[in-house]
Amino acid sequence: MKKAFIFIILFLLIGIGFLFSVRESDVFAQFPIPRTAEKDAKISHDSSVEKYARYSWPKIKKDEPIPSSYKTLITMWGWKEKAQQDRKEMTVFKKDEKEIRFFTHDGFFILVTTK
Repeated sequence: MKKAFIFIILFLLIGIGFLFSVRESDVFAQFPIPRTAEKDAKISHDSSVEKYARYSWPKIKKDEPIPSSYKTLITMWGWKEKAQQDRKEMTVFKKDEKEIRFFTHDGFFILVTTK
């Protein structure tokens, strides 16, 4: 009984820490951003872009998928991944009527919504 209680407490503490490891994006309401990611001042010159944000985050790589722990948190915030796109460095997430394109690069990621 004591081991089960300790396991439950440990599980809850890890879960709470996991949830507080992200914050809401300052550009894209209700989209989680890792607390350790820092927003860059870069802007997009593409006229089809409605909103754009670039975040430096050393844990992300261009040729690797979004880390599963972060992708799980995105899902927990209500975002669903759309079917696999042709571009492996781009993942599209949808929530209600909003779509966000998530581009991975070495050491940073970009979030974009189009007009």
